[in-house]
Amino acid sequence: MMEHERESHEETEQEGPEPCALLGLWPEPECPNEEEVRSALEAVYGSIQEAHELEGTTESPWCKAFEIPGLSAPVMVWTEERGDLSDAFVESWIDDESERKTASNCRWLLGVETVLDAQGPARSYHQLLRVLVTACVPGLPAVYDDGALCLLPGRRVRDMASASVAPRSSALFAIHTLPGRGGNWIHTHGLSRAGIPELELLCVPADDQGEATDLLEAAADALLNGAEPTNEGLLQLGDEVAVRLMGAAEALPLLAEDCAGGLKDRGEHPTNSWVLLDPDSVGTPRTAISRMASDVVLYKSADETKRQKEFSHHRFGVFGQLFALRRNIGWQFHVKLAFERASSHEFSEYLWFEALELKPGWIRGKLLSAPRDVPALVAGSESWQPLERLTDWIIVTPEGSYDPETSASLLED
Repeated sequence: MMEHERESHEETEQEGPEPCALLGLWPEPECPNEEEVRSALEAVYGSIQEAHELEGTTESPWCKAFEIPGLSAPVMVWTEERGDLSDAFVESWIDDESERKTASNCRWLLGVETVLDAQGPARSYHQLLRVLVTACVPGLPAVYDDGALCLLPGRRVRDMASASVAPRSSALFAIHTLPGRGGNWIHTHGLSRAGIPELELLCVPADDQGEATDLLEAAADALLNGAEPTNEGLLQLGDEVAVRLMGAAEALPLLAEDCAGGLKDRGEHPTNSWVLLDPDSVGTPRTAISRMASDVVLYKSADETKRQKEFSHHRFGVFGQLFALRRNIGWQFHVKLAFERASSHEFSEYLWFEALELKPGWIRGKLLSAPRDVPALVAGSESWQPLERLTDWIIVTPEGSYDPETSASLLED
């Protein structure tokens, strides 16, 4: 979509992150009006300057590039016909019947595109979501994320955009699984817009798909939050969890051609990605995958830990409302709290509790696991803890688990 116009970015961004493009489904039958979109943006961002002139085409009646506060690179805004987004594709991504019906009837798309800041791609992505939500005056039933090759339900986009904290780094990419010979080929889409190669796992047994997906997400999350592999490609993800990264162009000739994701499976799929391998051999990192099934401790950057804590407090009102409404019908409410380690006051140990009671500023909970370095606590014990210890939470329902990033939809339901 809009490949001819994206040359304007490629002229100035020969290296580094690829452009990030989001296309909102426009719910009105008429083409988005340029002046209406611009007025909506100026109502929020003040007077905005055009970066440079872009010509429309038959497929795209108009296209503008604006300087938007909060984003370091110009934002291209354009409209085009819906084209390749089939009804079947739309229906496969949107659960809400009303949004699905509205999205299926959309004829036009409103696109926004920029180059994300490599030093804070999640924050830039957050700002671009806000630009799109602002520009889509009649509403937003769904958004096609061109980098991650996925469709985001409108209410999820609005939820992310309205938050005061940027979404977690996993919002920047999607994980795709393709069946192949002798297993599955699991790979990411979207990391390249953060200036990071896409990641792949080849020839993963079907029984290991869940743990392998978790491992791939952990590796992507680590890289997005500043982790760097050693000169030998070793990437340490947590306690006794490590993988080796090797460029696909180098790794593929060393692997069986007919393995899932191997040379015979790839077609035109690019090879400028990284393959996750075992640290000691050229093969699928089976040890790391198997450890993901246990109670493994994964490393998180200080920035991500801070962001996650801020977000859990920002959305704790949702947790509290649902706790009051649903705690007696089989739902479970878990909170992660931080405690000072006995052996090192510089680091915290994070422990999960089942929430039993809430009052302003406090949580009474039951400790769900044995602490490693907090002698005052015992697994299964109950205690009141100050809310200031909160770093994360999860709501477990019969339909699945919801965290601070995804739980707002439960209130709508």
